[in-house]
Amino acid sequence: VYRFIKNGVHFFTSDQNERDSIIKSSYANGVTFANLSANPNAFDPITGQFKYEGTSGKAFDKGTTGSALYRFYNSSNGDHLLTADVNEYNALLKNGNGYAFEGISHNVSTIAQLGMDKANYRFFNVITGEHMITSDLNEVNSIITASVGGSYANNFDEAMKQNPLTGGWGYKFEGLVFYSAS
Repeated sequence: VYRFIKNGVHFFTSDQNERDSIIKSSYANGVTFANLSANPNAFDPITGQFKYEGTSGKAFDKGTTGSALYRFYNSSNGDHLLTADVNEYNALLKNGNGYAFEGISHNVSTIAQLGMDKANYRFFNVITGEHMITSDLNEVNSIITASVGGSYANNFDEAMKQNPLTGGWGYKFEGLVFYSAS
């Protein structure tokens, strides 16, 4: 799964054609995935375009083992929402709240199991309306600290109950949302 960022908004794709298209439109002088995979920071994207940040885990093909990871897009703020929760998926299909269904991204697991044990956590930014997913525990704790306070780092159950602090980063911690392949 390839991770990009643009204007503070993260974008994930497991589709190699989509990845290559984003790289082609975001980098000058024929920079390719091969160039970026060797060193994502070696090239600067064109101003205002996506920056490749690397991979966030391995994806299972659609229709194989695991649960579908549904991808929605909100054109008003550029946010992509990823969910493996069938209830959330159905609610968004019924009353999208600005989100349009884009399809199944890839397969994940809703329980930790052999080969699908990399925890992925989701945040919602109450200021921008954007979602962010990460499996990096250092990043999770940095966002929690900057958004709801340092005393909630590594205390995920309590962090989920907190509203973002005034002057913080604005992220509400939504917790563990799925597991992916390591």
